[in-house]
Amino acid sequence: MRVRVRVVDGDGAPIAGARVERKDGTWSPTTRTAETGDPERAHAERWDLERPADGDRAAWTDANGIATFPRVAPGQHAFHVERHAPILDGEWTSRDVPPTERVEFDLVSVARVACAGRLVEGDEPIAFAEVSLSHAGEERDLRPEGAALPPGLDARTDASGAFRFENVPPGRYRLAARVPRQRWRHVETLRLTSAPKPVVIDVAASALRGVVVDATGARVPRAAIEIERLAGTLPRTAAGPARHVGAYELAAETDEDGAFRLSGLVPGESLRVRARRGANAASKSFDVRVPERERPAVVALQLEPRGVVELAFDPRTTARSAADEREDLPLPDDAFVVLVPNAEAGGALAFVATVPAGGTGGFRAIAPGEWTLFLYSAQGLTSSATARSTRAVGGPPSRMDLAELLDGAQPETVLALKVAADEATHVDLGAR
Repeated sequence: MRVRVRVVDGDGAPIAGARVERKDGTWSPTTRTAETGDPERAHAERWDLERPADGDRAAWTDANGIATFPRVAPGQHAFHVERHAPILDGEWTSRDVPPTERVEFDLVSVARVACAGRLVEGDEPIAFAEVSLSHAGEERDLRPEGAALPPGLDARTDASGAFRFENVPPGRYRLAARVPRQRWRHVETLRLTSAPKPVVIDVAASALRGVVVDATGARVPRAAIEIERLAGTLPRTAAGPARHVGAYELAAETDEDGAFRLSGLVPGESLRVRARRGANAASKSFDVRVPERERPAVVALQLEPRGVVELAFDPRTTARSAADEREDLPLPDDAFVVLVPNAEAGGALAFVATVPAGGTGGFRAIAPGEWTLFLYSAQGLTSSATARSTRAVGGPPSRMDLAELLDGAQPETVLALKVAADEATHVDLGAR
C-alpha cells in the first residue's frame, strides 16, 4: 500500500527536500541511540552513510513537502524526519498501518534556512574560492590542505566573494574556505538560527605576515613556510623519558619578493613557525601568537644551514621480539624510524619517518647537533641494534652500515649520530 508523509513547518508551510525514514515495528527516538549496530545511527554526522532514498526505507519530500513510500506492508511502522540533531516530538510517529490503498499524515519539523555570506580579505573579495559546509560534530582540524573534509555541501564564491547554501536545517556548522596563495584553509564555525543573517568572513582579521631572508639578508623567494604540529608521544625508552613527536605542515610559500602571509587563523592561537628552502636550509622555529585584533603579526625568518639524514633499508633486516628475546623475526611492514634530539640539538621534538622497504627515505633540514635514531613497530617489535658510534659528518655523504649491529644489547636504539650543516648522513639498515 502507499503511504504519503507530508512534512510541514510550524506555520503549516511545506518543507521540500526533507528526508523521511521508515522503521519496521515499534521505534521511538529513545531507541535511536541504542542502535549501535547500525553504522548510520552510530555515525549520524556522516552524510555519506545515509541509506539510498529509494522509497522503501527512506524518501525525500517533493516541492509540496510530500515523501512517498509506495510499497508498505500492513502492520506497525514508524516514520521520522531525519536530521543530524535530536528528533523533535512532531518529527516522528509510530502507527499501525491498515490494509487500505493509501495512508496520509503530517510530520511537523523546523523550517529550512539559507546559509549565505561573503568571503573577503580586507576590502577585496575572494572570488571563485571553494567553500564547504559540514556539521560541527567532528572537531578535528580541517585547516591543512591535506586534511580530508567531512561529507557536506560544496560551493564556490562568485565574483563578489558571495556564497549561498539553500535548504539547510538550523544548527551548528563549520565552513571551510580555500584562501588564495596559501596551503591552509580558513575554517569558521557558524550557528544557523531560524532566521540567519548573511555573514561577512574577513580572513585578514587574524593573519601572520613576514619575510624570509638568507644569511646575507637577501630575501628568499619560493621558500616553504611550515607550521610545527604535535603528532603524538614517543614511547618511553631506556634512553630516557617519553618525548613529543612533531611534524611540519606546509602552510604557505614566499612570493618573488620573499614575503608571505597566512590569513584566516584563529585569534589568540599560538603557533610555531619556520621557513625552509630545500633540504639543507631552514630557520629556527618561532613562537607566534595570532593577534586578536585586525593588525597582523609580523615575523622575519632567517635561513641557516641544516643537515640531512638519509635512510636505506634492506627488507631482510630482522628485529627481535620484545616479549621473547631469543626469537628473531622479520622486520614488520609497519616499522618506522624516529630521530630524537639530544639536549642541545633542536629542542624537545622528535621526528618520524616510515621505514623505506627496499628504497630510501629520511629526514631533511635537521638542525646540526647530537641526535639518536630509534626503530619502532606498531606490533611491539623493536630493533635489537645498539649504538656503536657518534661522529660528525663532513665532505661527501657518509654511509653508516648497521648490518653488523643487529645483534646488540640495547633494544630500540639504532645509532647515535652527529648531524653537520650542509652535509648528509647516510644510514644503511642492511641485513646481516
